[in-house]
Amino acid sequence: MSVLAELIKKLEKATGPDRELDAAIWLARGLTEQDERRCREWCKMDGRTDLTRERFIAAWAPLYTSSLDAALSLIPEGLRWGVSRSQEPTTPQPPKFHGWGMPMNSCLADDEFEGRSEASTAIALAVACLRAREGQ
Repeated sequence: MSVLAELIKKLEKATGPDRELDAAIWLARGLTEQDERRCREWCKMDGRTDLTRERFIAAWAPLYTSSLDAALSLIPEGLRWGVSRSQEPTTPQPPKFHGWGMPMNSCLADDEFEGRSEASTAIALAVACLRAREGQ
């Protein structure tokens, strides 16, 4: 199973924001050169020896599972997207969140990348974005 497929499974089971998942998503997505430079500077800060790349990632990973803005940064270029929340009016069930992405030049349901979560819109959108990245 690919790294992205494992992350998608974990996100689908998430019950709320999760900093370990945030860090795993950031690693899977790949840090930019600017992120790597900031990491090197942070790890050398004040001559400390306990500052590692892993600690940097854990501390500074974007809040993909709690922030819609951070989840939006995962959308691959050329994808239109949407989010929604649904709740059956006749049942006391908690709302379900739905995120999706689709290539700009398509309107086919088969081209849609979907994510669902009972925890949050950010997680649903992160799932959809990771599915789209996995399909690239």
